[in-house]
Amino acid sequence: MPALKTLLLSRIGNPLKKISEAAFNSSSLTTLQMSLNSFHFDKTTSKVFAYSPDIEHLDLSHNLMPRNLSLFKEILHPLSNLRKLILENCGITTIPEMLFTPFKRFWSLSLSRNKIFHWENLFINVTSLTMLDLSVNSISVINQTSFPPQVLFSLKKLNLGFNPFSCTCEQLWFLNWTKYYMNKVVNFKLYKCKHPIDMDGQLLSNYHPTVENCTPWNPINTIIIGLAGSGAIIVLIIVLIVRCQSNIKNYIYLFRVTYNKRRGYLTLDNDEDFEYNAFVVYCEADSDWVHTKYRELKT
Repeated sequence: MPALKTLLLSRIGNPLKKISEAAFNSSSLTTLQMSLNSFHFDKTTSKVFAYSPDIEHLDLSHNLMPRNLSLFKEILHPLSNLRKLILENCGITTIPEMLFTPFKRFWSLSLSRNKIFHWENLFINVTSLTMLDLSVNSISVINQTSFPPQVLFSLKKLNLGFNPFSCTCEQLWFLNWTKYYMNKVVNFKLYKCKHPIDMDGQLLSNYHPTVENCTPWNPINTIIIGLAGSGAIIVLIIVLIVRCQSNIKNYIYLFRVTYNKRRGYLTLDNDEDFEYNAFVVYCEADSDWVHTKYRELKT
């Protein structure tokens, strides 16, 4: 069948148990629908689509994709012209890195009804994707590393419905992004929180974290503030000592007078016991001069 373009093989085999290596040896085939066959792709060769490189639309939903990530990637790798891929309800938990990078004309992807909760480097250099369906999975957080900027720019419809979202600060980036691109997210106002327990069942759109609330206090900041405050106090004390030196000495003298009075020292009320009837009051800075003059006068 050299002119075959569309092939529908849904609900065959009950379940389908074997696909030969050259089963799809067709250079004209562009659309292949193999949904609802419960076929285990880990039991087939990695070259199952190697002889049909012009397939553009591929529906493998309700089959089981291999858990071996290398085999998963090798099965789809020959489909360089792939434009639309449906992998709904395929038991997928983990997706190989850069799985979709070879598909330069890729525009529609459905991974709905799987058990996907995380992926890494999945959409690198995927610049033409406009429709992405990740609904009914196990996704709890969408952050800045989930999708490259070029994917977010090209996307027109992103479906994340019926995922167990976490209403925590980890969701801050996604919530801020939806403020500007809510028209790209399918039924965003129906998304619900699953975690933490006290937020279970509440709408994700009603959760409003802020950068201030989500920025934990760094213990280093406490140390820095403590050191800075201690340094400021020490500098202030030094300045006060330098500028109020004479006053401090007077306060010390008055303290000593008060202290001596408490110990029993009495103030003399007359000059009968005085050896001298005159006293010289001088600044400490002039003490050398005063003592010198005193010795001169005494001699």
